[in-house]
Amino acid sequence: MWVGLKQGVSNPARPGHALKTMTSRWPRRLLVALLFPALFVSEAACTSYSDYRFSPGVQDIEIRNPSESVLARVLIAPRGIHEHEHGDTTRLEMQFRLRIENHASAEFVLVPEEFELVDANLESFGPAEVLPEDPEEAGGDGFFRVHFAFPSGKGPTTMNLRALRLRLGLLHGDEVLTPTAAFDRDYTYFNAYYYPDMRWSIGIGYGAYY
Repeated sequence: MWVGLKQGVSNPARPGHALKTMTSRWPRRLLVALLFPALFVSEAACTSYSDYRFSPGVQDIEIRNPSESVLARVLIAPRGIHEHEHGDTTRLEMQFRLRIENHASAEFVLVPEEFELVDANLESFGPAEVLPEDPEEAGGDGFFRVHFAFPSGKGPTTMNLRALRLRLGLLHGDEVLTPTAAFDRDYTYFNAYYYPDMRWSIGIGYGAYY
């Protein structure tokens, strides 16, 4: 506003120039003031879960027999939170990628009923969905996707995702093995790239904060 007044004083040939300049800008400023919050509303409607990252990026587990020889090696990579079509509905899931390296003569069979994922409050996610569900061939490697649906009425903001603990179920011969893996939320990525310093104020004008 003071810029407009100074501009009018510097042009004595048009004494009404300052007032005209100020009032002519009001419709434009009013339009910007009305549309600017709408941009944030539309942005908030597009939900993103990319800031929910977990470490370690890959968990390496060795399964050994009593003689300490390696029977299998299990690699688990957290894939984050995704929306996934399940039948006629779309549900929110925590997803993992699983690789099994079989070093034994007998095959390993995944037992999805033994899979469990809990958060930092020890609250369990839904039953595991393992894709594909074919048994691992003896002496080979297998890749699987493991999906855990959020409990009914729950989501990322209503569960304690500060830490996750995943339990697997592997049938080897007559024994069901249940190796576990732990993951922590990666707040380094969260703090470095998300939620910049923003301040709100009520008034007319423009300001910048650093």
